[in-house]
Amino acid sequence: MIAGLDQVTGDATVIIDADLQDPPELIPKMIKFWEQGYNDVYAKRNSREGETWIKKLTAWGYYWLLKKMTPLITIPRDTGDFRLLDKRCVEALNKCANQNVTPRACLVG
Repeated sequence: MIAGLDQVTGDATVIIDADLQDPPELIPKMIKFWEQGYNDVYAKRNSREGETWIKKLTAWGYYWLLKKMTPLITIPRDTGDFRLLDKRCVEALNKCANQNVTPRACLVG
């Protein structure tokens, strides 16, 4: 994902898994939120219907651990990578990836 973000040139970028697990038909709705001024538009799962109990358990554990490891940053549960990022967000992420600095320093500074 970082390699791809380093190459994009548009005003906004959509990140979506190649297996199309997330519905691409939500992209126009995400673009509308971006046009309203949102810089990071992400899709949140309403349910995990059709997933095995082990997949649900590991997803729960992942978000629990992530919350414990990042107490200063709120990361919504069940959001994944499916999102639209404004050019400014992409530039901040690229700055983090290309420098040896903390994520907070990249996003704030």
